Amino acid sequence: MGTIVYRHESSLSTVKNNVKHRVKSILIDGAKGLSFSFLEKKGDKFYKVNAMQLEDGTFKVQEKKDEKEDKKTMKEADVMKMVKKDKNLKFVDDYVSKERKNYLK
Repeated sequence: MGTIVYRHESSLSTVKNNVKHRVKSILIDGAKGLSFSFLEKKGDKFYKVNAMQLEDGTFKVQEKKDEKEDKKTMKEADVMKMVKKDKNLKFVDDYVSKERKNYLK
């Protein structure tokens, strides 16, 4: 079993103008690598991204926007570029750029 050194989970559900909104974010870092997930659902609009670091250091990334789904394998540098562009993934950028060095020795 891998050792987890950091775990972040956040979930928010609200109803605005009779439309349910849900935002959920998860980040796990440990011996098996970094993984994160983000979900945003506003009524029928849907956006989800999952990323999991593989043993070779690359990431398996799944992105789904409404009905369109995209799966790819990306290098860590490319994943971090994607994270920096997407304001929804700021929690990942903040952890990797500011906090990760405190947990991984």
